[in-house]
Amino acid sequence: MATLPNIEAFPTHWNQLNDVRADHRIDTNKNHNCGPESIAECLMYLTNVELPAGYIADVILGPDKVNVDTWNTQLADFIRNWSHIDVDDSNRGDSGAAIRYAIDQGYPIIVLFYWDLAAVDRGDMANAGGHWCPVIAYDDHSVTRSNPWGGVKETWDWGQFNKYKQNNVYVILKRRRAIDAGDRGLLDPFVQLVQKAAEEAQKMGYHRMSNQPAG
Repeated sequence: MATLPNIEAFPTHWNQLNDVRADHRIDTNKNHNCGPESIAECLMYLTNVELPAGYIADVILGPDKVNVDTWNTQLADFIRNWSHIDVDDSNRGDSGAAIRYAIDQGYPIIVLFYWDLAAVDRGDMANAGGHWCPVIAYDDHSVTRSNPWGGVKETWDWGQFNKYKQNNVYVILKRRRAIDAGDRGLLDPFVQLVQKAAEEAQKMGYHRMSNQPAG
């Protein structure tokens, strides 16, 4: 199975339902934080630095949001404008082909799926909602996603993937793991940028996802 390099570094156990606000209250938008959680997982994978999903959500949406989803353009703009790395959110092609390209290049990718899979099974796509998940591995027969709802890995065959993906919507972070470059990676401006933001978030009291148990 083809995976992202050093896939063991990907925090697949991070759970959006455990997110809290900077003031340590439960995040009122946690049920809709799959997009920021997916970005946080990708940034952790790329840099070994924890930038809390709550911080990302507040930057994108502002504080005190309730039941607000994030769109691919918002997630891409956050990465593009905040970190100045290249992002592909064109969504003009097939998301399966995008997964193969991204993972083969060592780039993290998040894909939009339907949320209510039972609604999809009934053919009720209009009420199936949406759910962002990083996709971390594939082969000729299957694809594996890191589901931030509960912090679990899920492997589907390609038929299931094609059924439950939503409209070929995806975001590719066109960046490889800087940290794998050793000392040069630690000096990488991208790593330093994420580290600076993480320090700011910690001072503000945002929850560190590494406090969650693995597995």
